[in-house]
Amino acid sequence: MKQQLIDLDAAIQADFAQVEKTLHALPQIFGECHFQALSRYQQHLQTLLANLETLENSDETQELELKIAPTLEHLQSLQPPRQPAVNPQQLQMP
Repeated sequence: MKQQLIDLDAAIQADFAQVEKTLHALPQIFGECHFQALSRYQQHLQTLLANLETLENSDETQELELKIAPTLEHLQSLQPPRQPAVNPQQLQMP
């Protein structure tokens, strides 16, 4: 799994680089947002890789179960919040 993430990261980094090339013609705020997104992505990737490394080095089942929790919490924190279903019959006009 770790190798798959590393392989996917190469493609993702190429996408970030391609986006960066197109931002030069736009206001600076777009570049700043791009670099913040890149920084967040790299931080989350490093956290995930470190968690996977810890899991790979766990010998006992009980130790593995304890180390899965932080990895799962990290992944769940990255999930966008669910939006409630919209019922078009109940929309209110201002």
